[in-house]
Amino acid sequence: MELICFLADLLRDPELQDLFTRDPERVMTDAGLSPQHQSIVLSRDHAALADQVKQEVLAMQYSPPAVPWPDAGHAAIESVEPASAGRGDTLTLTTIVARQAASLLANLGTPAPKAFGFALKGKGGELVGTRVEAETKQGTLHLTSTVVVLPSTPAGAYDVVVSLTLGGTTQFVTKPDAFTIS
Repeated sequence: MELICFLADLLRDPELQDLFTRDPERVMTDAGLSPQHQSIVLSRDHAALADQVKQEVLAMQYSPPAVPWPDAGHAAIESVEPASAGRGDTLTLTTIVARQAASLLANLGTPAPKAFGFALKGKGGELVGTRVEAETKQGTLHLTSTVVVLPSTPAGAYDVVVSLTLGGTTQFVTKPDAFTIS
């Protein structure tokens, strides 16, 4: 688990805070924090903690593609579940990329993209998904991603943006206004 996700969970969950107060090592181990992250948290070194969180945030930043995929128009987002969340929620979003994307991948001679990204983009800003995982089911690509909606996140409609990287090129697929934050 990334440190930023652990800290977000800890900030929002009073029960987790209570468990953490009583047995921080167990809570961090159960959450899947690396020994390095556990050491940073236990040291109470605010500068080291801030630096690690900054590194994780910078690693998640959305950047435009250098080169589009051939036939980029073939991939499309079929669905996003759930389609809404409230401020302060942490959720796992599942995005299904249309069957045409599987054909595109086959034409490129590659079984699956090597890297994935996920973001919600709206007028109020951008939320980047973490822990993006992919699975192919019946010719469609199912991506799951953890998204933390901070209490300060502006309400409104958000575009769902998925990036699929193959052989050094990235394709961004967008479904406009597919997610709502209330």
